[in-house]
Amino acid sequence: MTPRSSPGQAPVGADIDTDVGAALPGALPSRRRVVGAAAVGAGVLLTASGSARAEPAAPLGRFGVTIAGSRDGGLGMARELDLATELGLGWVRFGVDTESVLRSWGDAENPVEMDEKGLEALARDVSDARKRGLQVCLLLVDARTGDDVDESVFLRRMREYWDAIARAVGDQSYVWQVFNEPDGWDPRSTEPLDGEATADYLDFLARALGDAQAALHRHAPHGRVTTNLYGYPVDDARERRWREIFDVIAPSLDVLTVDAYPDLDAAALDALPARAKRLADRYGASMMIGEIGLPTGDDRFDEADQADAYARYVKVLDDPALLASFFYELRSTDGSGFGILQEDGSPKPAFTVLRRAASQKD
Repeated sequence: MTPRSSPGQAPVGADIDTDVGAALPGALPSRRRVVGAAAVGAGVLLTASGSARAEPAAPLGRFGVTIAGSRDGGLGMARELDLATELGLGWVRFGVDTESVLRSWGDAENPVEMDEKGLEALARDVSDARKRGLQVCLLLVDARTGDDVDESVFLRRMREYWDAIARAVGDQSYVWQVFNEPDGWDPRSTEPLDGEATADYLDFLARALGDAQAALHRHAPHGRVTTNLYGYPVDDARERRWREIFDVIAPSLDVLTVDAYPDLDAAALDALPARAKRLADRYGASMMIGEIGLPTGDDRFDEADQADAYARYVKVLDDPALLASFFYELRSTDGSGFGILQEDGSPKPAFTVLRRAASQKD
């Protein structure tokens, strides 16, 4: 059994289907690059115009799940959205399929070139989730990379990309996650940082997130921009590191997000809402848990362990300190073992735990 469950900090880039290996000592191998201000709680949905309206609360309205969506050849978007609804969840989290919406990242002289049909398909996916009463956290984790990329070109092309996505989707997506665990991976290169993020790097990251925020708010003024920070182990040292990074980048964010992989450490899980509240109070922003989960399989954890962990997640994280908490993930992909469904779509015991929890709250 592995001593840790975090799938590691996944790099981002245009090559979205590449699996990545262990990012840090002890990290589990094989994980897909996309996982991975005002609170809208259970019973409140954002309308297409951005206004909040009362709705029948989803039984597990503060929870969501990461799904593969249209970018994976598995269950398909419609089926995954139906399963999220069946589980009584209030949210889904899925990535933009960059290969389908983008023709070219451009260069120093030429702008990005988008695929309008791909953008239309993305807008339909987001709309389909909203029609089911699900809030959407849209992952925009891919970035322009290459040897010719300096900061000015990178930011110029990324602004064009973010603007095009926001123009296509508008306010249908409530939260926009930009990059993926950028405290461990430089989005300009998809290379792991050499040690901890430096002050210069964090200043760049704050500028990039601020540009994303401005581009997205131009077309989605009610949307909330976030990025997720790495979350293993979940302890006092990790909370201090989150604070050091948010001290620099929080002004460029509307919602603060941390990933959390406590394994089977009940005390670490129980402390999460208090840690989230301290961060929320410090920055005056809402908090989310971007990823939490437990992998099963050889040298990992038993399915019974995963089911027990999910029962505790539902109990501990149903807390007003958190805007949303996202289970990682709905269906295992590429041998990750994190899914509450097997790769063939058959349920694990954790799936049944969530369905039972939803029925008890209904």
